[in-house]
Amino acid sequence: MRTINQLWFFFTYYDFICHMVSCVALSKLTALCFAASEEEKEG
Repeated sequence: MRTINQLWFFFTYYDFICHMVSCVALSKLTALCFAASEEEKEG
């Protein structure tokens, strides 16, 4: 039973990390796209 508990914790933790990384990547990507479109408007 202890092994299953450890696995569950590991997968939950891994899922949390992936979620955080994808959120950060998405926000950076959005910021880059926004900056690029702003430059196009001015130029």
